[in-house]
Amino acid sequence: MRIQPKDIQEAMRKIMRYHREQGAGYTELLKYKTSFDKLADEIYRTEMLLGKDQSFKKRQAYEDAVKCGNIFFEDKEFKKARAYFERALKLFPEENYPHSKMKEIDVMLKKNIDRQEKDAVDEKDEKEIIESQVKMIKAFKMNNPLWDVK
Repeated sequence: MRIQPKDIQEAMRKIMRYHREQGAGYTELLKYKTSFDKLADEIYRTEMLLGKDQSFKKRQAYEDAVKCGNIFFEDKEFKKARAYFERALKLFPEENYPHSKMKEIDVMLKKNIDRQEKDAVDEKDEKEIIESQVKMIKAFKMNNPLWDVK
């Protein structure tokens, strides 16, 4: 349960009223007010620290995600790297670094796909060349009886 400043003020009014009714003097009432002001300040300070702690944890999670993304990027594991940069963006969408790394990753993934397609075509071409060479050798052997020398 979070204590609101208005709750503290209301509690302070009730206590001040009670002590006034009991005949407390101005000095004694001032003592209570001062202690309530200290309490309110302490609550405010604690809430600020908790808020800073939450933002610190969020920033730390962002930096960890970016660090992991960079490691996977360097290892050329682009899909894993992209997932970590997306996680970083969810924490801090206004940051530019994850955006730029994701663009780089998209380019690298496209290059990998293009390279795989080219490699597949090259492999197919290589098989066709080998097959045609085998056919030529067979044809040459058939037309040249001296080829099969034992």
